[in-house]
Amino acid sequence: MNDAPEMNEPNEAAEPREDQEDLQFAEQLAALCKLAVELAHREHWRVTGPGSDARHRALEEFYSDLTDLTDEFVETYSGDYDVTLDVPLAENEFGEDIVKVLEQIKAWINSHRDELDEPD
Repeated sequence: MNDAPEMNEPNEAAEPREDQEDLQFAEQLAALCKLAVELAHREHWRVTGPGSDARHRALEEFYSDLTDLTDEFVETYSGDYDVTLDVPLAENEFGEDIVKVLEQIKAWINSHRDELDEPD
């Protein structure tokens, strides 16, 4: 009788992703998230005046959480589709007002969200 623990079979790798549009969308999404993190972090350092402590803390929570979520997204997408994302540095074409920037990024995400398929 074999007392060794039973080993599970490793998961088969997902089929390589052939849809370049999905790949480009995922890369652009990650780039925009990184841009949002950068802009929020910069704003976090600049806040002053009444209510600045609450805004300072909220921005810190936002960019910290979005950093983790972006990392999880990129790693999960890469693993599910057996690809390496080449995330570009996004240029800020949205302006300096962090709220307006985040609203524009959200609008971009919402207008493109159907482009990202769920893995099979």
